[in-house]
Amino acid sequence: MNDSLHPLNTLYTIAINAALEAGAAIASIYNRDFQVRYKEDQSPLTEADLASHNCIKNKLAGCGLPLLSEEGNIPSWEQRKSWNRYWLIDPLDGTKEFVKRNGEFTVNIALMEKDFPIFGVIYIPVSRELYFGSQQTGSYRMILEDEKPLVKINGFEEWKIAATRLPVPRNTKDIWLMLSRSHVSEKTGVWLKQIEKHFGSIKTLNVGSSIKFCRMAEGMVQLYPRFSPTMLWDTAAGQAIAEGAGMAVISLSDKKRLAYHREELRNPDFVAFDSRFISVELLKDL
Repeated sequence: MNDSLHPLNTLYTIAINAALEAGAAIASIYNRDFQVRYKEDQSPLTEADLASHNCIKNKLAGCGLPLLSEEGNIPSWEQRKSWNRYWLIDPLDGTKEFVKRNGEFTVNIALMEKDFPIFGVIYIPVSRELYFGSQQTGSYRMILEDEKPLVKINGFEEWKIAATRLPVPRNTKDIWLMLSRSHVSEKTGVWLKQIEKHFGSIKTLNVGSSIKFCRMAEGMVQLYPRFSPTMLWDTAAGQAIAEGAGMAVISLSDKKRLAYHREELRNPDFVAFDSRFISVELLKDL
């Protein structure tokens, strides 16, 4: 069992500040030349990934909770299975997009409680867009003029007041489907054809990293199917934010809420959807 001595609202504020500081560290590297190395699975790794990881690790160290990070030492399942509350982070989600310099990369921090995220923060350093929230708090978005002054906001309630509640009102009846910028599988194309049978035609949007969950939380997109590989840290913060805006994220195999407390670090195929427009019953038929 692991429980912080801090109240939840304090943990939420610490997570927001950690994401902003990590984003500033990433931005300083993004704006100059940097080297790219490759991991065993051939995924890219830059000094920005490591700088962000170290920044977040240091910021969260005083919370008294264990941490699972893509760029840290991965604890064994024997260690992790007893965890109750813990941090799940991706210091730089969308490293491929970082290397391409298209701006579509994020900092992801999720506060977990056993199987599910109870709070998520996503920060987009290039556009300075900050997203945070959960089912318990609701989800919010704000654009920062500068990272450092806004870190001085005192307390989670002040962050909520300064931000815009999600989702925002829609001014179109079109159904939009989100696709990955760098990972579109053949299976996705087959699934897309099945969806079109129900809606006639749909519009698609291609975006990198966990920005996809942010656009869903805003209400811009109603469907995001994912058949290509993702890891626990890729989706937890985004799931919390999407769910806080009234969206649902389910495993395609059993149509249940996507869960996290397990030995396997890779996620199953999943779909995120806006339940105001799409029913889980429809998805069960696919």
